[in-house]
Amino acid sequence: MKIIDLSYTFGEGMPLYSSSVKPPQISPVFTHEQSKQLGYYENTTCEVHNVTFNASTGTHLDAPFHFHPSKAKLDQIPIENLVLRGHIIDCRDFVKEGTPIPTTIFDNVDLEELKGKALILFTGFNDKYYGTEKYLKDYPFINQELADLLVKAQISILAVDTLVVDSFLDKKRPAHTTLLKNDILIVEEMCNVEKLWNEMKETVKKFYFHAPVLKFKDAAAFPVRAYATILEQSDLL
Repeated sequence: MKIIDLSYTFGEGMPLYSSSVKPPQISPVFTHEQSKQLGYYENTTCEVHNVTFNASTGTHLDAPFHFHPSKAKLDQIPIENLVLRGHIIDCRDFVKEGTPIPTTIFDNVDLEELKGKALILFTGFNDKYYGTEKYLKDYPFINQELADLLVKAQISILAVDTLVVDSFLDKKRPAHTTLLKNDILIVEEMCNVEKLWNEMKETVKKFYFHAPVLKFKDAAAFPVRAYATILEQSDLL
């Protein structure tokens, strides 16, 4: 079995979706050096941190509550909904910067095969532009037409390698509102998706998508350590 990490490193200096968002901060409650004076430890030291950050920062998962107040919050999502069979679509030949991802990405896809799965849309945008101004504004996005098709396909998770699923210019946020209304979880801002694609293309391998998010009470979104596990033939014996 192979494991591919699909999550960005979380911390200061990472791109933020808005200039109003403060960057993540990590500060010690006490350091290793300070712990020597506390009297709690013998022949060892310990460091403890406080961390503050915006919950929609970095590779993160959106719960339905994020856009719908009557829907499930993070702690109400069953754990089995966070580990699913995965399907990946290479969208690179279909997408243009700053424009909707076209529904033609599904021309050669059987929608029945997507039911209940985690669908990853591989645009290549993050790996190409991460950390640049273009990354924050010119990403391909999901419009109402594609969002409706994803609902029709009955996927359970949509995961993307872009900053967000909606255009920042569209205040209606059709992707978020439509998908989350239908209990389709959203994972945004993934990396290493090309590595996953290269493993999966032209093979009969299967993979599972994992989005183990903290069971944070009443939270609408939270960073996640997303990853994929690729099953080899030997894993099935």
